[in-house]
Amino acid sequence: MKKIVLGVALALVAVQANAADAGLGLSLRSNDARIYVPIDFGKIRIEPSVRFLDTDSSTTTEDDAIFFPATIVRDVDERTYELGVGVFGVTALMENVGVYYGARVAYIDTSTTQHVRTQIGNSTSDSFIDIETDGYRLSPTLGFEYKFNKHFSIGGEAEWFYEDVDSDLDQGNGTENSGDGSATGTATRLILRFYF
Repeated sequence: MKKIVLGVALALVAVQANAADAGLGLSLRSNDARIYVPIDFGKIRIEPSVRFLDTDSSTTTEDDAIFFPATIVRDVDERTYELGVGVFGVTALMENVGVYYGARVAYIDTSTTQHVRTQIGNSTSDSFIDIETDGYRLSPTLGFEYKFNKHFSIGGEAEWFYEDVDSDLDQGNGTENSGDGSATGTATRLILRFYF
């Protein structure tokens, strides 16, 4: 699957080099972190996207309500990679305003490591959990775009998404589990685009 995604990404970069209108876009939503590469061929837009998130968090819980004071420290490190592409029809409504409609599809790969240290009195124990998740996301999308000039535009879009992922969990003590899950919902975003 990863080789197919890499092959598609390289083909899209090669197509971009010959495109009439190409650029870069950034999502303005703070937790989105997607970078877009719009490539316009007249009334068709192909828009590859890439996303990388690296999140580290640590929480400490203290409990003095039992015979010995307890402290639990939970450290979580999560990395998410997403490689996607959108294919849209583009229609001009006015000179500087257009709408686009189509779908985005993305491959998602997430790796999560969790370390829990529990201290009760003078006794300390550690546990580790590794979770590997990968899958895909399909998003029918409708958007609009306002072009300030030939180089800059701002757009808004709404999507309905379906996400399907498989997970493998390793608790570090020889216990391994696997499962799958899916999610549906809606999302909106603002995208600032720069055209070369």
